[in-house]
Amino acid sequence: MKSICISVASSRLGLSIGEKFVDEILGLNMEGDYELVGVIHDENINTAPNCIVYLLLVATGGTEYIVAEIAKRSKLLYLLYTDKYNSLPATIEVLAHLRKHEFKALARKLYHVSDLRALLPSLERAVKAYLGIKEGCFGVIGGESPWLVPSRVDPEQVEKKSFGKLVYIPLRELYKVLGEVSVDPGEVENLLRKAQKVDLVNPTLEVSRSLRVYKALKKLVEKHKLTDLTLKCFDLISDLNTTGCLAVALLNTMSFPAACEEDVSFLYMMAIEALATGELAFMANPANVSDYVVVLAYRASCLQEKYSQYSLYTF
Repeated sequence: MKSICISVASSRLGLSIGEKFVDEILGLNMEGDYELVGVIHDENINTAPNCIVYLLLVATGGTEYIVAEIAKRSKLLYLLYTDKYNSLPATIEVLAHLRKHEFKALARKLYHVSDLRALLPSLERAVKAYLGIKEGCFGVIGGESPWLVPSRVDPEQVEKKSFGKLVYIPLRELYKVLGEVSVDPGEVENLLRKAQKVDLVNPTLEVSRSLRVYKALKKLVEKHKLTDLTLKCFDLISDLNTTGCLAVALLNTMSFPAACEEDVSFLYMMAIEALATGELAFMANPANVSDYVVVLAYRASCLQEKYSQYSLYTF
């Protein structure tokens, strides 16, 4: 399947109009990973390729059938319209048809043809996010937390919908690896020195334990070829007298999506956010909401000044 296809939908009566728009698109000299398919009409619709993203200019009226067929051949469809040749009414009509029939590939917005160049970077990010999820390997370490009722996922549905691969890893495997890793005292001191606030009974010991969890998770990532992970962190408190908070935060700082509490649904959201924006992702709970301020509380924030000032507390 191709990544990004740019094409023009035209009626047979308006082929010259469609070809004119193809020439204009070529004249834009756009850079990016895309393929210009050309004019698609009634007689060649069956030869149109399948693409992850279709950027389709509705050049004339009488093209609703063509657009509906292209929707079946794409994961995400962006419709462009012009100010002439019955382009806009045809686009609005087919948009209503696609929504009625629940084409999930359909973008919910229309764009003017003048937006074409500006759309390409966001389309490339959309393709990157789609492939990242489809080819991702999501580690679920420790099993589901029982209180996360709305966040549970069905592994069969994950596979059916091409949401990557779920790899279930028992906590005993993590604990085994923990016995094989060690922490350099310099790493501990470096973290303590950069922290905005430290409120720990034994800072060196507690941070050292947390860093061992981080290093053990990295080994599991390498062993299972994980692209993302979520950890059943509360079991670590009772089993090992430590937490996974610092470990998860460090992974997120490295642009490796990592979620707490075995929250698989939120892990997918973090992965999509990171892939689609190129920025670091994190998770948080709303602690307080006022008119202009939202206070977020969680232990999986990124440890970079651009994103947060972190503090180390005894749990």
